[in-house]
Amino acid sequence: MRPTLDLDSDVLDALKQVASATGTTAGAAASALIRRALSEVRIMSEHEGILLFPAPPPGVTVTVALVDRLSDELP
Repeated sequence: MRPTLDLDSDVLDALKQVASATGTTAGAAASALIRRALSEVRIMSEHEGILLFPAPPPGVTVTVALVDRLSDELP
């Protein structure tokens, strides 16, 4: 697929550097970076008016500080 993206010049420069460093094309580098970013997106849901956070990754302890930080990130 060949979509057209309007990237800021500094982002394009960084993307070209990543592509060069990894020996790939800018398109392949962009796909890999976007795929990684999308896999890290935390999707929150709501159930009966209660906001539900996704389960943390293994090894992460849920603390009051973590809940406060996540709450501050809400739209």
